[in-house]
Amino acid sequence: MYDKILESVLAPNAWTWSMIENCKNREDIQLLFDVLQNLCRFNNCNLCQEVTKACVHARALDFGKKALWEHNVYGFTPTIGSANHLLQYAKEHKDATFMQEVMKLLKKNNLPLQPTTADIVFSICDDTDNWGLLTKYSKRFVKNGVNLHKAAFDIWMEFAAKVGDIESLWKTEKLRCESMKQHTVGSGFSCAKGYLLEGKPEEAATVIHVLNQALLVQMSPLRSHNVNALD
Repeated sequence: MYDKILESVLAPNAWTWSMIENCKNREDIQLLFDVLQNLCRFNNCNLCQEVTKACVHARALDFGKKALWEHNVYGFTPTIGSANHLLQYAKEHKDATFMQEVMKLLKKNNLPLQPTTADIVFSICDDTDNWGLLTKYSKRFVKNGVNLHKAAFDIWMEFAAKVGDIESLWKTEKLRCESMKQHTVGSGFSCAKGYLLEGKPEEAATVIHVLNQALLVQMSPLRSHNVNALD
């Protein structure tokens, strides 16, 4: 096994990917990292991601975190894609502690944050009902100039409305409006709830009306298609 790994990482090919995918346990991962440390000759982002994925599959998370080190002895070029594999594991297991460990490594090793990273992190904070963590990391993503996806804004605004943090809700809504014009169902209902919490039922009703009209417009082509199909 050692000789095959040695040969494959010297010239990455189909066997390389197959070998990495077939790392089933911690012992396989340990062997893989031993070989990489001895070679330290390649600089391959895709290989780094595949190795990280294998670490997650084998639940050798401590090795997976090593793939994020900027200065490592394995020849890896750390990427945010590799980090997202680890964060996805944290999401699937609702493990906010592991998520924080990964986020610390991203900061320490100067890995740029991405919108997809925010989607995963915000989702973990929501799943673990941790508003404090969401507040902390949302500030970090915004400070780093990350253009958040609709899904991230929805989670952020819905959580703010749920905990009654009106100030955060409106700040987030202002930020959302800078990058997208129309509401999603999630952001629209969050704003409506915000108005209700402020004792402004008329404003809440207006938001719901506008949201309803937008949804009707979006559904019109689908309805026409269904009618034509019946004809």
